[in-house]
Amino acid sequence: MKEVPSTEFEIKADLAIIAVGFLHPEHKGFIEDINIKLDKRGSIKADSNYMSSEKGVFCAGEAHSG
Repeated sequence: MKEVPSTEFEIKADLAIIAVGFLHPEHKGFIEDINIKLDKRGSIKADSNYMSSEKGVFCAGEAHSG
């Protein structure tokens, strides 16, 4: 994501809820250290059993689906 100049605007509201999620898990540390393969979005690549490219290391949730 990056800011787009001159696109700011204001809307009058009593309540604003921002749901942004995240792009992918943090790569520094564990993921980099054991060299787990990532998909093109930067999420952990896993097979149908949720095993990553590193045998015995599984992932699920947003770390896998983004």
